[in-house]
Amino acid sequence: MNPSNVKIEYLHLLSGEDIPEQSTNKTNSSDNIVDIARVNRTLVHFFVYCGIPFSVVNSPFFQDFVKSLYFEYKLPK
Repeated sequence: MNPSNVKIEYLHLLSGEDIPEQSTNKTNSSDNIVDIARVNRTLVHFFVYCGIPFSVVNSPFFQDFVKSLYFEYKLPK
């Protein structure tokens, strides 16, 4: 599958309303409600639209960056 087909496939998947049950939780921290499903979708959009390889998620630098934004957020695998 060529890269443009992969991008189209992910965008098509993202346009659906099916969200895995584990990613629908909302977390309340310091009076801020975080919609984990929305964060996950936004993160995937960022990776797909910018052509960033998903392997970046395994980088300890990226993980530290994400933890600095919201410590309780768990990156999707």
